[in-house]
Amino acid sequence: MNKLVSVLAVTAALALTGCASLVPNVEKARIDTNVKLAEFNSISNQYLAKATFAQVYKIENVTGVSVFYSADAYGSTCNKYGCTTNKLAMSINTSDVPNVMLAIDKYLKWESQAKANKDKISKDIITFNSQYNNALDYTYGFYSGNAVKHFLTVKACSALMGCMGTETEAYLDMTSVLALKADMAKLKANGYTEFNIETKYN
Repeated sequence: MNKLVSVLAVTAALALTGCASLVPNVEKARIDTNVKLAEFNSISNQYLAKATFAQVYKIENVTGVSVFYSADAYGSTCNKYGCTTNKLAMSINTSDVPNVMLAIDKYLKWESQAKANKDKISKDIITFNSQYNNALDYTYGFYSGNAVKHFLTVKACSALMGCMGTETEAYLDMTSVLALKADMAKLKANGYTEFNIETKYN
């Protein structure tokens, strides 16, 4: 579980228990993105891009801004209280941008090389400890769907929760990787500055 999700969950729990003074201030806004998270579809036997939504969060006592991408995954998780749709998700904080950009640049280099050689490979690019949450590690990797279609993969692991399963690991094709690179450039340049725009409407 990433810190963004953890903070939001704790915020909700504290609010329900009436501990308003302990609830961190969270500002958020929906943003436009061309990033589309993909997931393997066993019927079509290929990775399909899903409708993906993005929000930016600025959380009290957390350095920088976090971008959170999410999409509905195949399947659902059920318990005695009901069922919830599985999610594909990834989050990136301002402080993690240098490592994410390194992973993107390496992916672009390997994609060109693998496509030219018609190679199919699966290899980690970088694993790094989150700059804003030392309990969380990210692994960005390279995965070939076939000899001409290659993906950037994103997986999060923590000592408490373990690693996300392969069914929820995020896959990004070339188009989405380039879109992610554009989003990261904007994040690095502090381009996300407008939050809680709903307060304009009274």
